[in-house]
Amino acid sequence: MSFNVSIELYVVDLRFRFGGDLSYEGVVDVHVNSAGDLLLNAVDFKVRAVEVDGRPVDYSYDGRVLRVRGGPH
Repeated sequence: MSFNVSIELYVVDLRFRFGGDLSYEGVVDVHVNSAGDLLLNAVDFKVRAVEVDGRPVDYSYDGRVLRVRGGPH
């Protein structure tokens, strides 16, 4: 299997809540060039939405790997 992915920018924005229980939430912004599906390691994340160029896209998430559909299927 061959992959053609170029990561241009990777930004992680986390917000922490201190006090009783430590909790956090955040946004990951990944700028890539990809010729097909993009697979990201996302172990135990809670994925609420995936967007490409500001538009919702098809994705799957099994609790470990986030697969963002790209290219023709």
